[in-house]
Amino acid sequence: MPSNPILSLFSKELLTNENFMKWKANINIVLIGNNTKFVMTENESDIPDENETECVREKYERWHTAKNKAKAHMLVIMSETLRTKLENLDTDFHTMDQLKEMFGHKSNQARFEATKNYVNAKMVLGMHVRDHFIEMMNYF
Repeated sequence: MPSNPILSLFSKELLTNENFMKWKANINIVLIGNNTKFVMTENESDIPDENETECVREKYERWHTAKNKAKAHMLVIMSETLRTKLENLDTDFHTMDQLKEMFGHKSNQARFEATKNYVNAKMVLGMHVRDHFIEMMNYF
């Protein structure tokens, strides 16, 4: 069981085929809370040589420390099978790409269904606007 209280909450719902979108939202919350989400968007810098400034070396160390934390957070809240398959990937960006390939097609289908229902929704005669608005919000 993870010692981080946020991770312990999320570890109850490990990543499986059915809950990728929820898992992705949860991992984003964890990464933002730990100030490590930038490793998902920033490219890894080259290893600084001895002539580089201290600032460049600190940036490199910060990125790698954050990468390791983010990877640990991602791996701890996924099933053992997925963890074994993905633990050897270099970066979290590659890990997330691999997960999108495996589970992303379902999210596209869900998005299509939600959009179709939203576009085809009609307000029933006599229905309060508030109730119709809430119904429309539930599609997303």
